[in-house]
Amino acid sequence: MDSCRVVVADDHPLFRDAMVALLREVPGVEVVAEVSSGRAAIAEIRARDPDVAVVDLRMADGDGVHVCRAVTREGLRARVLIVSGYDDPELVHAALAAGARGYVAKDSPRLELARAFRAVAAGGTAVGAALLAEATGRLRHVESGRPLLSGRERAVLALLAEGESAPEIAQRLGLATSTVKSHLANMYEKLGVSDRAAAVAEAMRRGLLR
Repeated sequence: MDSCRVVVADDHPLFRDAMVALLREVPGVEVVAEVSSGRAAIAEIRARDPDVAVVDLRMADGDGVHVCRAVTREGLRARVLIVSGYDDPELVHAALAAGARGYVAKDSPRLELARAFRAVAAGGTAVGAALLAEATGRLRHVESGRPLLSGRERAVLALLAEGESAPEIAQRLGLATSTVKSHLANMYEKLGVSDRAAAVAEAMRRGLLR
């Protein structure tokens, strides 16, 4: 990974310290600010211009969704990764719809947290495996009596949610990268979205991820 500047926001000091320690183990990562509230997170993101903001969902003075909305509204370049103790699928969807690039549970294994961070830092999207399982167990959607997405599109979508890039998805599925990009374009059109994070958020809302 190239140089990556990070802001960490969490109102639990022990978890914040643990997250900062984990991130500092990743080569090239520089933690430029540690804060304990949503308002402070927005202020530091504005001031520090980080590549990634790792943000708790529930904090004083503005939660993680509020931070995502501010980043999107102001056109800030930080990519937000939500790390939360809450696993309600509706909260996951709300965060992704607000502009979060990833959402993982605080009790996820260290490797999963690190993988999600790397995916978001690289411009991808990442949703924890346990959260996807919970969401798809509670949300099911079929339109016009038939699946909205094809089986291949669902396979691409599942890997997209894991944070894989188009070339990585192509390698995993044994397809050409151009074919994967075509599937992504078709999927975006069907879901009525224009980017990866919005596609994952809408697919979760519709119960299309398995």
